[in-house]
Amino acid sequence: MENAENPNRSSLAQRLEELFDTVRPAGRDEPYTMQEVVDGLRERGTDMSRAYLGQLRAGKKTNPTLHHLQALADWFEVPLAYFFDDEKGRETRAELQRLRQLRELRDLLDNPGATMLAVNARALDPEGLLEVNEFVHRILRSRRTHEQP
Repeated sequence: MENAENPNRSSLAQRLEELFDTVRPAGRDEPYTMQEVVDGLRERGTDMSRAYLGQLRAGKKTNPTLHHLQALADWFEVPLAYFFDDEKGRETRAELQRLRQLRELRDLLDNPGATMLAVNARALDPEGLLEVNEFVHRILRSRRTHEQP
């Protein structure tokens, strides 16, 4: 998530994409659609077209109004500074990463087989964990190869 001008600075498009990738509607695992976001913004009094939001996400539009940024920040429940303050952006990205990890943990706990594997893996030493990890990756690669047409 780096910007060509400053490798430590994320673009607006990258930050928006991260929000779409990470923030989920309450009680749902799928991300918001652009239509859901623009409909939600309209309900809150901000008019933004799906096309314009798509252009912001794609980096084709790079200078939205403060009103639009505030509306997006409110919708995704992040501070406005997330979009333009690199330090606040890093802090918020770290929080978003924790949300992703918690969602993955919840998914793991919802899968009895994966939970059993994790519980049993706790008894392994680091070398044993590496072996199990390599074995799982081999199985995944093999299944992906067999699934391809």
